[in-house]
Amino acid sequence: MINHQMDEINQQPDEIANLNLQFQEAKIENERINLKLNSYNSASFVLQHIVPKPIGKNKASEDVYSDGTGVGYHNVPPPMCNNFIKKKILVG
Repeated sequence: MINHQMDEINQQPDEIANLNLQFQEAKIENERINLKLNSYNSASFVLQHIVPKPIGKNKASEDVYSDGTGVGYHNVPPPMCNNFIKKKILVG
């Protein structure tokens, strides 16, 4: 009877140490998950506040953004033809 009680008393510190180790591992895992969640929240903020969202469609069914631009072709001036500087070749 006394040996059985002594065995139980000797096992308790081992069980406490094992539970403490499991608790520390769970804390580390929880911290890792919180960091990943914060990363996702930051990415969500960027997508919601920095990347422009379309506010509607124009006549050609293209997305129109708040700054007035849309996806597709835009009016640009024609390229300037023969308006370049010729390189001079140095003979030496």
